[in-house]
Amino acid sequence: MGITKHDINDYFNLYGKDPHSDYTLSYHGKLVGAISLTGIDPSGIGQSSYSLITDILGRLLQSLPFNVKVEQYYNHAANQKILLRERKKPRSNQLSRNRQAFLNKHRNLNRSSLIWVLSVEPDFKYKGVFSFEFVRYCFNALFDPYSRDKFKQMLSSRQDILLDFDALILQKNRLDDVLSLIKAQLQFDSAENRTLDHEEFWRFQKFIATFNADYLTANPFVTPTDENDAYLLDGDSIDVVEYEGITLLRIGGAEPVYVRFGSVTRFGNDEVPLCAWTNKENSPVLTKGNYVFYLKYQSYSGAQKDLKLKTKDDELTRETLRLKDFLFEKTSDSLVDERINENEHLTMFRKELEKERFSDFKSGTGQAGIAVYSKNKDDIILLCRELQNRMESRISVIWESVATLEAYRAIQPATPKFNYRSFAMNAYQAGAASLIYRSQCGVNEWKTGLDETDEAFYILESDDGVPFFFMPKVSEKLLIIGVGATRSGKTFLAKCIASHFAKFGGVYAAIDIDPGSVPMANFFGEDAGLFELDMTSQRGFNLFSMSKSKDDKDFTEHFSGMLSMMLKLNEDKESRRFTREEKNDTDQQLRVVLEKNFSPSNPLPATFSGFISRCCASVADKLANFHGDGIYANIFDCETDAIGVIDKPVSVYNLADVKDSENEKTDAETISVTQLVHAEILYRVIQLFESPKYRTLPKLLEIDEAHYTFSVQSTARTAINKAKTWFKHGGGMAIWTQSPSHYFNMPDWGTLKSSASVFIFANDRNGSKEDYQKAFSFLTDDEIDLIFQLKRKQQFYIKIPDLNINKVVNLHVESEQYAICTSEAHEASMAFDVWKKAQQTQLSVDEALTEIVGKLKKAHTTPENDTDLKEDRYYA
Repeated sequence: MGITKHDINDYFNLYGKDPHSDYTLSYHGKLVGAISLTGIDPSGIGQSSYSLITDILGRLLQSLPFNVKVEQYYNHAANQKILLRERKKPRSNQLSRNRQAFLNKHRNLNRSSLIWVLSVEPDFKYKGVFSFEFVRYCFNALFDPYSRDKFKQMLSSRQDILLDFDALILQKNRLDDVLSLIKAQLQFDSAENRTLDHEEFWRFQKFIATFNADYLTANPFVTPTDENDAYLLDGDSIDVVEYEGITLLRIGGAEPVYVRFGSVTRFGNDEVPLCAWTNKENSPVLTKGNYVFYLKYQSYSGAQKDLKLKTKDDELTRETLRLKDFLFEKTSDSLVDERINENEHLTMFRKELEKERFSDFKSGTGQAGIAVYSKNKDDIILLCRELQNRMESRISVIWESVATLEAYRAIQPATPKFNYRSFAMNAYQAGAASLIYRSQCGVNEWKTGLDETDEAFYILESDDGVPFFFMPKVSEKLLIIGVGATRSGKTFLAKCIASHFAKFGGVYAAIDIDPGSVPMANFFGEDAGLFELDMTSQRGFNLFSMSKSKDDKDFTEHFSGMLSMMLKLNEDKESRRFTREEKNDTDQQLRVVLEKNFSPSNPLPATFSGFISRCCASVADKLANFHGDGIYANIFDCETDAIGVIDKPVSVYNLADVKDSENEKTDAETISVTQLVHAEILYRVIQLFESPKYRTLPKLLEIDEAHYTFSVQSTARTAINKAKTWFKHGGGMAIWTQSPSHYFNMPDWGTLKSSASVFIFANDRNGSKEDYQKAFSFLTDDEIDLIFQLKRKQQFYIKIPDLNINKVVNLHVESEQYAICTSEAHEASMAFDVWKKAQQTQLSVDEALTEIVGKLKKAHTTPENDTDLKEDRYYA
C-alpha cells in the first residue's frame, strides 16, 4: 500500500517561518518553537532521585497554560564520527590517528538529542462557517465591535490561512515565556538548554519526516521560509510494506529508510512508574541504535475537565442502572450509590474519578510512541526485540500494523489533536513519563589561550555508544581526584588520558610508585624523560641543585621543610626535632652555603655533606641517616644531581623501589622515605610548572598513590595550594589512590576536595560504604552502590560538580594504546623486555610497539583512508 507525496503532505502540520520571530507557524494557527535539552544522564541517577525528578517535571508541566502543547522527542542514531586534530609531534599524532580510526571503524558510535517542541494555540480559532463560533459571532456582531471584526474575518478567510497580527504577537510573547520557563526550571540537572533557531528546527522536522539521520548532524541544509510540508520528504512516495511478519513504513529517498512504529498503551500497571523511560538496569534510553521515543501532553482547560468528568459520571451511572429501573422510575442517587458499593470494579472507578476531580495536578491528554528505523530491515527486528525486553516491565507497547500510517502522522510535530492511542493523564503522571534523559557528552573544547581552543583530553563512551568528551579543566580549575581498588583499571585509565595530554604541546609529569608510566616514556622516546630511583642507587638528589640564588626564599623554605621531615625518620623521639639552637644553626649555615655557592668571584659547589660539615655535631648526629655512610645518603647526598628538572613533554619519576612496606605505618610524628622522595620531586615539578619559560603551556602533574605525598601536612598544604592556583600558570594536577580512607586521613582533605574539578571512581567491589561517605559526603547511597557494581577495567563513574555531570563511562581502547598502558603482570613484563631490546638495538619505537601488539595477539588498528576521512568530517 502506497501513498504519494501530494497526499502525505496532509500529514505535516508546519507551514513556515513566522516573519516576526524565529518560530514556526502551523497550518492550524499555532506558533511553534523548540528547545534542545542537555538532559539528565540516566547512568548517574538512582532510585532515590526518581521522586525529585518526577516532582520537578510534574510541576513544570502543571505550570504550562492549557493552550500550550508540549511534545518531547528523544532521538537516537548510530551515525556519530570522531575527528581529532592533526598534531605536529609524530607520537601524539599517531595516538590521535589510532584513537580516531578505532572509534570510527570499530566502536559504531551513536549520537542523541533531546528536543521539546512547544506549540501555542491562538486565543481565537477560525473553525469555519458552520461552527458554533461562527453563529455566536454572527449574533454578537450587532452589539460588540470585537465580535463584528471576527465575523468579518471568518467571512473573508475561505480556505486560506488567516493570521491576526495582534493575536500572533500575543502567541509569540506567550511562547517566549514558556520556553524561558522551561530552560530555567530544568537547569537543576539539564544545564545547557537552548532554543532552536529556524534552520535547526527545520532539520529536526526533516528528520521526523524522513528518518534520515543525516539531518541530526550540524551540516547546513537548504531551509525554506514557507510551505514546509512541500519540502519535507526526499522521495515521491511512502509505502507500507510487510517483512518477516512485521509491518514497516518505507520512506523513499536517495536510499529508502524503513520504519516500524510502536504506540505506548500504558505506563506501568496501577500507576505510572517514576522516571518511566529509565531504570537501574536495562534502561530503554541507553539502548544503542536508531530509534525515536516521543511523548505529547496537553492539559485540559477548566471547561474541558468539567466535560470529561461529566462524561465519566454519566458513564458510571449507566453502568449501575438497568432498563427496568427507568421503566419503574427507580433511578435515585441512593440506588446508584448502593449498586456502586456492591461492585468492586465500579467502586474503584468512582475512587479514581474522585481522585481526578480533587487532584492538585491538572488533568490532560497524553500520547507516546516509538519509531525504530534503519536502511536494513533485519536491524529493525533485532532492535525492536531489544527495546521490548528493556521496556516490558514498565512500558506497554503495541507494534502497529494497519495503523502504521496513523502512527506516522501522530509522531509529526505540532499535531492538531490526539488520536485514538491517546490516554488520560495528569501533569504529575506526565512528569513521570517525560523524556528528560540523555547521555551527557562532556565538553569537546577548552580555552587554551586568549583566542585559542583545543579539543578534549580524551574520548570515552557512554553505555548507549554516545561519545563522552573528557575535559577535566572546568572554570579555570584542573584537579582530578581518583580512587579505585587494586586491578580496577584506574591506573590504565590515567595513563590513557596522560598519553593524549602530550598532544597539547605542554608538559606532563608523573610521580609513580610502580613502573606504570615507564612504557609511556619509552613510547615517547626523545620527547620523554625517565628518572628511576631505588634504595641502592648511587644516582640520587643533590638538594642544592634546585637553588636559584643566595636569596631563594622558595628553596630555603623547602630545604628547611625537608630537614624537618628527615628528622621524623629517627626512632628516638628526642631526635625527631631540632632544638632552638640547632634550628638557628641550620638556618645560618644554609645562608652561608648559598652565599658561597652563588659567589660571583669564587663559587663553591654545594652538597648536603658540605652543609652538614658546617653544622654543629648534634645536627650531624640527628641527620646521620642522610649523609656520609647513612642509609639514605645515596639518595639525598649526591654530589651530582641525577634528576634536576626534567623539562621534556613527558616526565616520569618511577619510585617503585623506594615504596614503603605495606605494613609500614606513618602518622603526624613519623614519616617514610617514600614521603621524603615525593616531597622533593613535587618541589622540582612545581619549579618547572611555575617557570616563566612554560607559563603559557598546558601542564599536568599526576601523582599515583597520592597518600604518600599528601600525608605530610606541609607537603599536603603546598600541593593543595598549587592545585588551587596553578590555573594561573596553565597547570593542573591529578591524584589517585586505592582507598577513600587514604583521602580522609590526609591533612586538609576538605580543602583539597573542594578544589577538585573532577572526581573519578573505579570499581571497588569490596569497598566500605562508610569510608566513601566519610571521604565523599556528596555521594548518595545509590552512587556508592553504583561504584561497587562497576565493571572492572571498563567502567568508571565520573562526577564534574560545576557542570552537573554524573555518569558512568566506558573505556574501550585500540590495541596500540593497550600495549602502551597495560600493567597486567605478564603483559607488562613482556613489554618491558621488548622496550629494553629496542633501547639496546636499532629497533624503532614503531617496530617495538608492533612487536608488543603482536605478542599480545591483538589486531592492529587499520588507518583511515581518504573516503573514511571524508565521512568523518560529515558526521563528526
